[in-house]
Amino acid sequence: MIEDPFDSPSTSNASLFSQPTQSNSADDELSQLLQSPAPQSVVIAGQPSVPTMQQSPYGQGLPVGRPTIVMPFSFAIKTCMNKSFEATGRASRSEFWWFWVFYSAIGMMAYIASMIMLVMSEQYEGNGLSIMGVTLLVFYIIFMLIIAPAALFSTIRRLHDTGRSGWWFCISFVPLVGGIILLFFLIEDGEMIPNLHGPVPTNREF
Repeated sequence: MIEDPFDSPSTSNASLFSQPTQSNSADDELSQLLQSPAPQSVVIAGQPSVPTMQQSPYGQGLPVGRPTIVMPFSFAIKTCMNKSFEATGRASRSEFWWFWVFYSAIGMMAYIASMIMLVMSEQYEGNGLSIMGVTLLVFYIIFMLIIAPAALFSTIRRLHDTGRSGWWFCISFVPLVGGIILLFFLIEDGEMIPNLHGPVPTNREF
């Protein structure tokens, strides 16, 4: 007589369906991947996060990427004046150019006003106008001397932001082309990673 395998006591329904399958191992690997922590990231000035693996060896753990906000005009002036004799660090384009707008505007207004007063005093022979013109001219000279260090060192920090040494400022003394080359360096956007001169500027007061 032929025995039915399903009636055999050595075989059960549970043993028929208890064989391991390859799908179980694949599901385990997928669950491990989903539970693994995501790469750490940093955020700067509202920018999308950037993986830390892209960071510079000069600043592990520091933010990368350029700031997405422009430094306010008043804060740029205050920052540059507070760093009048500070050659270290970096200055963003907005920090540098806002300060130079202020520097150029005030100096130009004082110079033009003093020249107008001096010309009018010669034309109308007015001693009062002459004294006022000389006073404005003296004010212009004093102002330029006081603010000149801030202008110089902000230029050096702007060069640092592009990854260059501050000594590149000396190229401005080359006749004809030196000033043009320096202007190109100052207009250029800064590096997106911490460099030898410091971390990326944030354009924030805090």
